[in-house]
Amino acid sequence: MADIAEKAEKKHRVRGFFRTAFNFNVRKWMAVDEIKANSRIVVNAYKDLFGKRAASEYHSETFAAAAQRLGMTAETLKKQRRNFMYFSLLYLVLGIGLFGYSFYLLFGKNLFLAFFVSFIMSILMFIYSYKEHFWYMQISKQKLGCTFKEWLRFLFKRA
Repeated sequence: MADIAEKAEKKHRVRGFFRTAFNFNVRKWMAVDEIKANSRIVVNAYKDLFGKRAASEYHSETFAAAAQRLGMTAETLKKQRRNFMYFSLLYLVLGIGLFGYSFYLLFGKNLFLAFFVSFIMSILMFIYSYKEHFWYMQISKQKLGCTFKEWLRFLFKRA
């Protein structure tokens, strides 16, 4: 009797091992749920960036009202404007340095993955530089809700 119970226990342990070792849940293996969730995030980000917004979504607060609401004086705005310009230049210099370094890694050392990572980092630095300079422009013009086109005009002093 004990022999039969022992064989049944051994069989149960073997089945348990194979169930855990060879779990045939392909949906989990391929991370289908994660892929769907990440795809939704990318699609929503694209819609937020490039989709047309309703007029009710735009914030209609003026620059002066926003500065008053935030308790910003002319002196603090001047300091903030200067800080935005400094950080914009810092990010620009870092982006240019990383951009050059990425091509050195690609052509000088034949390290494609290192090139890819540093190239992405340089793009990130350029994006940060744009963001900081955009805020600098809005404080300089004392206008909120500026567009990319207005930023380009400001950058090339056509405004």
